Amino acid sequence: MELRKTARYPLDLGVTFQWTNEGQDYFGTGSTRDISAAGMFVFSENCPPYNAQLTCEVTAPRSRSAGSLQIKASGRVVRVESTPGGFAVFGDMQLFSEDAVSDWMERSDRADEN
Repeated sequence: MELRKTARYPLDLGVTFQWTNEGQDYFGTGSTRDISAAGMFVFSENCPPYNAQLTCEVTAPRSRSAGSLQIKASGRVVRVESTPGGFAVFGDMQLFSEDAVSDWMERSDRADEN
């Protein structure tokens, strides 16, 4: 029986992440196994510890017809797996397209000029 409230989408995308432990910043890279509106699973050799608060950034590859899609997430590590080596993040997922960010920056710059 599936207990998840949001659909997961199998996506293999590069991800960078950061967390802080006892005042020390740590960084890692990996690839997503799946992403949902509430979290993601990341394959990585350098996993943050269980319950760590972290931020992640996922960027989908560019296509000729569209800009890149960027996903920024902040959340908590809810599971760490030694085999195959990865972790699950539950938290706040925000989607940004390169074009949307560019448009927002242009509007912001024009507002600052006035």
